[in-house]
Amino acid sequence: MSSFITQIRRDLADHRGTVFWTPMIIAMVMAALVIVAAIVGRLDLGMFSKEIYLNQTGTMSVNGIDNLRVVLGEGNRLLFDDGTGAKPFHAYLDAEKRSQMETVYALVTGLLAVPIALLAMITLPFAMSSTLYEERKDRSILFWKSMPVSDLTAVGSRMISLPLGTLFWAFVAGFTLHVLLFLVGLTIVVGNGFLPGLSLGMIGALGQVWLVIGLAALIYLLWALPVYAWFLLVSAAAPKAPFIIAVAPFVLIPLFGVLIDLPSGIMSDPLYRLIGAYVVAPLDRMDDVLDQGVMEELTALLGALAQSFADWQLWAGVAVAAALVFAASEVRRRRTL
Repeated sequence: MSSFITQIRRDLADHRGTVFWTPMIIAMVMAALVIVAAIVGRLDLGMFSKEIYLNQTGTMSVNGIDNLRVVLGEGNRLLFDDGTGAKPFHAYLDAEKRSQMETVYALVTGLLAVPIALLAMITLPFAMSSTLYEERKDRSILFWKSMPVSDLTAVGSRMISLPLGTLFWAFVAGFTLHVLLFLVGLTIVVGNGFLPGLSLGMIGALGQVWLVIGLAALIYLLWALPVYAWFLLVSAAAPKAPFIIAVAPFVLIPLFGVLIDLPSGIMSDPLYRLIGAYVVAPLDRMDDVLDQGVMEELTALLGALAQSFADWQLWAGVAVAAALVFAASEVRRRRTL
């Protein structure tokens, strides 16, 4: 067990650029852009942009509240007048509508952190396809084979450390960025009177959003495991250009299926797993969360995601991944250079 953990630490150290620095640098760049934008006063959060309201003529409807006229109060604060006097917008909200706005706000700011997860999905196949190939290329495999570590341990550790490590740090970077965006945006939302301030309901919505994101990441990883294991197998066997060799079947097999008129879903299954198509389907319910903005819809979204664990195809893919990892370890055992 200790040798396995040592292997995982070694894998994380060897791929720290992909696993750690890439998501962190992207998060820091996005955070810097947000902070600079907020400082210069040009942060635009879509539905909370001041210009959207001030460019309106006559009365308008906001979040189901009709006949509102926008005026600027002291300190350029947005006020809304329904004919009874100018008031902050949150003065027109009952508890249900305020909860809806809090949920939508937590979800919208969370979606701004999604590019970090997408970047992790893009960089991970490169790391998986190169890891075993590079140790043959630089001949470091000779040193590791002299150590009391089995080939199955060496390959299995990469199957755990690279996907989990990359998605974990992407999760950490995304969460940190979301909290920053959440707080920076909150100063604008509260400053313009859309909400009275930070509340327990808003914190609860923030937690629910990250439960959804975390569960979606776990389910994506399980669906994609056989594809990542395939990248490892190719990395162990390819004489050169392992990434191209590993990706080629994702293009050629669906094309072959079209030529002989096979069902496209079967032939494209590996590609669907890699791009997260099986996770996107349950996330269609996110439109309901944005439309209705209630916590019950977020809970229903969690339930829809959880149903993926009952899909036999997911667990069949996990079994295939285990077989491919074993095959990669056998190739590594027989092929040193």
